[in-house]
Amino acid sequence: MEYGLEQMTLHKVNKTMAALKQNGINPYFVQTKEEAVALVKQMLRPKEVIAIGGSKTVEEVGLLDVLRSGDYQFLDRKSPTLTMEEKHQLERQSFLADTYITGTNAVTMGGELYNVDGNGNRVAALNFGPDRVILLVGINKIVENVAEAEKRLKTWVSPALCMSLGRKTPCAVTGVCADCASPERICNLYSIIRKQRNTNRMHLIFINDTLGY
Repeated sequence: MEYGLEQMTLHKVNKTMAALKQNGINPYFVQTKEEAVALVKQMLRPKEVIAIGGSKTVEEVGLLDVLRSGDYQFLDRKSPTLTMEEKHQLERQSFLADTYITGTNAVTMGGELYNVDGNGNRVAALNFGPDRVILLVGINKIVENVAEAEKRLKTWVSPALCMSLGRKTPCAVTGVCADCASPERICNLYSIIRKQRNTNRMHLIFINDTLGY
């Protein structure tokens, strides 16, 4: 299994993929963003209902253009023309989507998915609702365990995301989580997915790149 990765990174990817498979999550590995988009297109069916969660990686790989092509019934929560109420309604409709595409905050080497949300629409859809979930994940998201996933969230993910969104939170200023009580806090609902009973539901595509937060 030669991907041109450094030996340590290759070991981490292989171990994590084996653990994901054992946990009922189907793992894949691609070298480039373009290969990731091509693989997603192979998985999708024409005219199926597709929704997305908040994910920088989905945007970075260029998947939005594909989903907006007209080949699918895309619930486009990223459309700049949406009102807040229209966006909220699309997020509610997402639970009935055929396929839900998003990223994840971290993947442990034990094959667990660690995610945190502000409103909870993404973690809720990951846990239940859409018939199928496709996750696009840079190899930078691999961590040793849940404790390291939480550390990653507090020292990188949340501060970086709050800064990019212009949120008025302590971490946007200091770069480190303060477990704040700010009304603009984005770390409200936590999810750890350890197993999938339906082994056809969840598909995780690792991309040999640094992507997302």
